Amino acid sequence: MSSELPVTRFGEDTTLHWSCRPGDFILWFTIKSVMDLMGDPENAWTIMDFWEMRDGDFVTITNRIEDLPPSFELHPSEVCNRAAWVISERMKAGCTPGEIMEGPNIWRVRVGDRLAWAGPSRPGMEAVEDLLSIVEFKECALVIGESNRRMGLEEFIGFGSPGEAGQSPEKVARCRRAYEAVRNLGIPRSIADVDVEWVFG
Repeated sequence: MSSELPVTRFGEDTTLHWSCRPGDFILWFTIKSVMDLMGDPENAWTIMDFWEMRDGDFVTITNRIEDLPPSFELHPSEVCNRAAWVISERMKAGCTPGEIMEGPNIWRVRVGDRLAWAGPSRPGMEAVEDLLSIVEFKECALVIGESNRRMGLEEFIGFGSPGEAGQSPEKVARCRRAYEAVRNLGIPRSIADVDVEWVFG
């Protein structure tokens, strides 16, 4: 059995799908500035957000416009390259863009960010130190959490929120191990300039 951490380098024209289980956590890490890296690289990582997943929840990580969920629409101001051409063609055909879509289940990750999927092993997928996957982003990407469960408005607004008032020691330890693994991978080869907007494509 391999004990090597499951790390994926996320480049252009890429899509990942994660089918989650109860007890899984998806954590989004970023480095807020190059100065943080220069001053204290081991502690430069910040948790931007996290989701505690439930049975039937799943995650799409993509920078391919063809793989976006039907419920999500990109705004013309946040696209580049091939995605910009696709949006332009849609607008020529009469589609009118709405506002930039936001929601508790939408993350816009940038170059240099990392995503950790923490959870127990399952058939066909062995966890290493409670980690199922770590993604290092070489390109910007959209991360969308969805569910096969029927959700009302209140449950949708609370997507990914902690399921308990106080997390169990096991779950806290699982998230702590994810943080330590992300930190121990060292400095990313690329990092987004804080003044540069997130772009898809």
